[in-house]
Amino acid sequence: MVIQAPYRAEDFAWATAIGSGRIHGTTAPGRSCAGNSVGLTPDTPYSRERIRALYGSIEAASEPVERVRSRVIANDNPDMRRFVRAARCDASGAFAFEGLPAGRFFVIAEVADPGGPRVVMRHVATHAGLLVILPLTTPKPEQPIRP
Repeated sequence: MVIQAPYRAEDFAWATAIGSGRIHGTTAPGRSCAGNSVGLTPDTPYSRERIRALYGSIEAASEPVERVRSRVIANDNPDMRRFVRAARCDASGAFAFEGLPAGRFFVIAEVADPGGPRVVMRHVATHAGLLVILPLTTPKPEQPIRP
């Protein structure tokens, strides 16, 4: 696979700003991300094409870890990773990102599953002063609420 959109650091720069948006995510017992890292990737033309190549969608996906890792992007640019934020899933399968600028992101986490580990991806929008509750194990869209 080859990504057509060019990697440009300036496309990611907006995501480094400090804002008042928040994402609180949860996973279900038996399908938990407990102990794993959760990534928050800014939505840019490059990352959008990369996500579609890896997960087959830019909205929501749940794929076996082995399948995602077997997909190789020939021109993947590792510099993108410096713009990816990370959080740790706690023992109950919850995670949080705080101080986010308004914008669109991809939330990506590895979760346990009876059929083997899976990578779950959700596209989410943050807004100034809003908390987004994001269930990672269901296809429901994000649910913005006032704090």
